[in-house]
Amino acid sequence: MGVPQLQAISFSTLDLLMTLSLAFTLGIWTVFVYRISHQGLTYERSFLVSLVLMPPIVAVVMMFIGSNLALSLGMIGALSIIRFRTVIKDSRDMIYLFWAIAIGLGTGTLNWGESIIACMFLGGALLLIHFFHFGERQRANFILVMNGEGPSIKDGIIPIVSEFVSYSSIRSMELKEDGWEMVIEL
Repeated sequence: MGVPQLQAISFSTLDLLMTLSLAFTLGIWTVFVYRISHQGLTYERSFLVSLVLMPPIVAVVMMFIGSNLALSLGMIGALSIIRFRTVIKDSRDMIYLFWAIAIGLGTGTLNWGESIIACMFLGGALLLIHFFHFGERQRANFILVMNGEGPSIKDGIIPIVSEFVSYSSIRSMELKEDGWEMVIEL
């Protein structure tokens, strides 16, 4: 049985530079769409950096793997030891992460035209969903958190709150030794 031969990489330096440039540019487009459509409370710069850098990184990995089955299995093993500890608080953030990975997969397999078309379509779809408020409720929900010292004033708060809103409901009430805390949905 012979020694396995290493397989040379079958792409040019120009292909690599074009792929990285396109993946980076489409990553910028992803961040542009994210910044316009983001409405959550957790807006982190590090997430935007991840969205920009993920496509070129995935593209390079795809280019290096190519059609080498042994290398792809080794990469799966290497990636399985990475443990992501960041909690995704907004489910739409997961959509953007998958989008960034898809950009890297498409550009890394040298499907540049298809990657551009898919990226523009997805960005346009997300912007339309944002601007037409798809799936939003007609009314806004708010949470009022009140706390104080001494005895609870639950019976006095609800009539006052009801004067200013059409709907209110006590979600929780916690009595402590030195005070209280009440959470009201409006």
